[in-house]
Amino acid sequence: MKRKIISMLLMGSVIFSMVTYNNAGKVYGESENLDVAEWNLSEATEIAAEAHIEASTSADEWISDSEESSFEYPINSDSSEWAQYETHDEMLAACTVPDEMLVEMSTEDLINIVLKYPLLCDIFAYDSYKEGLFELAVNFNGLRELLNRENGAELLLERYANYEISTQESISQVIPDEIINEETEQVDEVLNQILEDDETVQALEEEFNEVSGVQLLEMLLTSDEILSDLDADKQEEFSEIAYEKYCEKQESDLYEGVEDTVYQIAEENENLDVLGEVTRTEEDDIASGSGTTYVKTPKGSSVQVITSSYKGATWAKNVTAQYKLKYPYASVLASADNRYNCHSYAWYSASTSNRYWMNNPSKYTSDGSYKSVGSKPTASGQKVRWVLNGGILHSGIVYSYTSSKITITSKWGQAPLMRHSATYSPYAGTRTYYKRA
Repeated sequence: MKRKIISMLLMGSVIFSMVTYNNAGKVYGESENLDVAEWNLSEATEIAAEAHIEASTSADEWISDSEESSFEYPINSDSSEWAQYETHDEMLAACTVPDEMLVEMSTEDLINIVLKYPLLCDIFAYDSYKEGLFELAVNFNGLRELLNRENGAELLLERYANYEISTQESISQVIPDEIINEETEQVDEVLNQILEDDETVQALEEEFNEVSGVQLLEMLLTSDEILSDLDADKQEEFSEIAYEKYCEKQESDLYEGVEDTVYQIAEENENLDVLGEVTRTEEDDIASGSGTTYVKTPKGSSVQVITSSYKGATWAKNVTAQYKLKYPYASVLASADNRYNCHSYAWYSASTSNRYWMNNPSKYTSDGSYKSVGSKPTASGQKVRWVLNGGILHSGIVYSYTSSKITITSKWGQAPLMRHSATYSPYAGTRTYYKRA
C-alpha cells in the first residue's frame, strides 16, 4: 500500500525539517573522523560506564502509591531541588534510577519511566533524532535497561498502538506570537511571566509529554535495536500503525508541523523500507524550496548547508517553554526553530534570520580561518566547540567570561537560542575555544 506523507524525497536527496543525511547516511560527510551518525545505541552502555552517572536519590524514593504507576521520579523540574542545580550533571544524577531499583521494575514500568523522563526535551537539542536518542541512552540508565529487556520491543509496539492522538486545541496559544524569531532578552521575560501560572505550566507539560512521547516511541521502534526484535508480521503491524497515527496527527492541532516525524526518523535509521513505499503528493508537498547549498568560510572554503521548511509556531512555542522550565538558569533569547542550528549560528551567521542548517563546521578551523586558543577563552565573541567521540557535538559563541564562569550563546539544535553557562546545557565532551586567524 502506498503511503501519502509529507514529502521527504526531493531531487535524489533526503530533505528533513531537522537535518539532512547524505546518501551514505553520515551526518558529517565531509570528514571521516566525525562519526556522530555512526554511533549505535548498543554502544551507549560502554560510554555510560565511562561517564558513570550515579543516582543522587535512594531506591525507596522512587516507589509510588499512584494507581497509574508503581514508580515515579522523586525529583523533576517541578521540585524545589531542581531549581538548585547549577549543572547538567546534577540534573542527570537526579533522573538516574538507582541500580537496585532497575531490576525491580517490570518492562511496563520502564516504558512509563522512559516516557516521563524529565529531560526528554534534550532529544531535540542535537543535529538529528538518532543522535538525540543515542545521547538519551548514554545519559539515562532506564532507557538502557529497557533496550536490554527481551519483551521490550513487543511492549513498545503495544504501547504505540494504544497511544491516543489528542485532537484538543493546543495550549501553546497562551504564548504570544511575538516571541517567534525575535532575538532579545525580553523573550525570556515573557516566558517567565507566563510560566508563573501553575495551571499553564501543567497544561504545557502535558501537551509536550504527549507529543514527545509518541515521537520517542517512534524513535525507538524505528531503531535497529528494536526492529531486529520484531518479526516480519510485527514489523508490518508497526507499518500500519505508523500510517494510522500519521493520519490522526494530521487532524490534530497539537502535532502541527511534526506529523511526519516517524518517517524522518526511519530514514535517519535507514529503515524507511519497513514503513512501506512513500509517494509524494501535490497537496502534501511542503518541501518546496528545501535543499542544499554552500556558504564560505573567511578563507573561502565551501561548507554545505541545508534549507528546510519551518515546523510552525505551535511546535516552536511548546518546545521553547519546555527548555525554560528544564533549564531555569539559562536565558531564552529566541524561540525554537528547526531551520538553523548551533554550528550555523556560531560559525556562519549569529542571527535568528539565519535559514541554514550546518552539519559540519570543521572547515572553519581546518582551513585556518580560526585557530585554537585552548580550553579557556581569551576574549568575548570567540567560538567554542564541544567534541565527543570524535564528533563535533555542539558550537557556540562566548558571551562573557571570568576565571570561574564562562557564559555562552548557542542554538540548541532545533530548540531555542539560549544564553547559558558552559556547564549548564545538554552537551558533554571537550570544549575548545577559537579566535579568528
